[in-house]
Amino acid sequence: SNAAHSLIKKINEKVSRQKQPSTEVKKILLCTPEGEMHSLGCMVIESVLISKGYSVFNIAPSVPSTSVISFANKIEPDLIIISITLTENLHAANRLINEILTTKAEHPPILLGGAGVSSVKKIQGNKVAGVKFLKDVPLSGILLSIKESIKGNKVV
Repeated sequence: SNAAHSLIKKINEKVSRQKQPSTEVKKILLCTPEGEMHSLGCMVIESVLISKGYSVFNIAPSVPSTSVISFANKIEPDLIIISITLTENLHAANRLINEILTTKAEHPPILLGGAGVSSVKKIQGNKVAGVKFLKDVPLSGILLSIKESIKGNKVV
């Protein structure tokens, strides 16, 4: 795991240096809910998104909900992606989503994915406005979901 983290970090640094800044770059906030200590999934997604020209803010792992919301208010992302690796963190992710929805009248679209979502047999309440659940979605499908979510941008 540590070797994978180091390798992805080096790749991200190299790709970031090669990308030219653009005024139209979409900002994506990657995070995990409080208690989720796995960040490799976020690092992989970060790497792919940087290579596609997105501006990525990866604050994983395990940041308190209030800090996620405060940081989101500061950077005003076009999309928030929440990753969970362990199913037991689904409740913490749900709390984070509810806090985002209740504290921000206009909030960016939210994607919730990761192994913790994929292992849930049935996601209850997956019809939350502005939230898309990525269950058993391949990487190419995640990129498509990101593009579709950003098109609509802020959800009221």
